[in-house]
Amino acid sequence: IEHAAANFVKPPPIMAITVKNTFIHLDSEETLAEAGEARQRTMTWCATRVRTASILESPPREASAEDSQEQIEAVQEQTAPEEEAPAPTATTLTVRHVPKSFTQQELLREIWDSGFAGTIDFFYLPMDFRSGASVGYAFVNFTSPWVAEAFRARLHGGFLSRSPAETPVEVCAARLQGIHANVNHFRNSAVMCDDVDPRFKPMLLEPATGAQLQFPPPEASARIRRKTLRKARALAVCA
Repeated sequence: IEHAAANFVKPPPIMAITVKNTFIHLDSEETLAEAGEARQRTMTWCATRVRTASILESPPREASAEDSQEQIEAVQEQTAPEEEAPAPTATTLTVRHVPKSFTQQELLREIWDSGFAGTIDFFYLPMDFRSGASVGYAFVNFTSPWVAEAFRARLHGGFLSRSPAETPVEVCAARLQGIHANVNHFRNSAVMCDDVDPRFKPMLLEPATGAQLQFPPPEASARIRRKTLRKARALAVCA
């Protein structure tokens, strides 16, 4: 028995014979197992990619009758086209809650220094003729609606140098829009009378230099109204 055990030859491992391109390849059990695992991993990876691609490329699902109201709203929100913000159109803005201690030149200088020099062609801070204080709001016309929108975005809800902490500035579109509408309105206003202090009058500006330009003369009908106003003031003084 010992002699037979000594002469016993261990049988060779199971082999697989594959003919490839007229060559014979012998693969052991270990090689076959590794190849099978690699093939399984490849198949799993490909299946994952197919599922991912189908999810990414599939169009948004449409709402059906079986969906709840919340699901329908979610689908509608997903499929709704994005709305573009409308382009700004206003060039004349009203600035509210201006401290009454500001003069026209001081407020205009502060706006220029905040990054808007060379962009304003009309400016008016109404003043109280008796006290010399501002009435708390101003009209500013910019050379383009994009600059006006940038000014509104910067100052609205913010503060001027003399603003109280509890009163932020409000900026909104003015009723009169454009330099021509403002000039035509104020050229016929009583505020442009000769006896009004020039510091209290609206300002027509050269945007590039900031130099003040001369306002156009009033229309004929406005001249008559101004004469009547001056006569009424003179009578009131004599009385």
